[in-house]
Amino acid sequence: MKYLTLKLAALALTASAATLAHAAPINLVSNPGFEDTPALTGWGGTGNGVARNTQNPAKRAANPDSTAAAKFDNTPTRLQTIEQTIATTVGNTYVVSFWLKLIDSDASNEFKFDFGSFAAQGLLTNARAFDWTQVTREFTADSSSMLLKFYGRVVSDAYYLDDVSVTAKSVPVPASLPLLGLGLIGVFIGSRARRAA
Repeated sequence: MKYLTLKLAALALTASAATLAHAAPINLVSNPGFEDTPALTGWGGTGNGVARNTQNPAKRAANPDSTAAAKFDNTPTRLQTIEQTIATTVGNTYVVSFWLKLIDSDASNEFKFDFGSFAAQGLLTNARAFDWTQVTREFTADSSSMLLKFYGRVVSDAYYLDDVSVTAKSVPVPASLPLLGLGLIGVFIGSRARRAA
């Protein structure tokens, strides 16, 4: 009976280690694809014109579930903004990722984002038009909450932002951990068997 219990414990240890090694990261952003209504639910900002766009080119072919995007448009001189506060753990590494598209090839434009004290990341100035492109950056949190803020300015046409994510970077479980657990259980069983004999 004890041997069966130990065997089940070993299986549980192996399964839990495998689960930890392959667990999908949790997105900490609320309404990351701008799918929720009313417009830009979960996002703050200055109410300066960023819109929830549901028309093409907001529908990203790589994401068939995408029916909306945030649209930064028609602001020649001032930056439009949207923002969201993300709960973080000091010292942990976080991956900020989003998809961006620019429909503008000949006019003045600018796009950037802040994550907490890390300002003006992914800065684009007077960029040429480009199709959906993923931007990914890693940051080590220096506060228990960090403001994720996007800025955009386009004289004509628009920047489109979609599928924003902030995830804690996972630390992979060493492959040797389940084997170590099984080895320790084997040593325990062997020592019990010797004592019983």
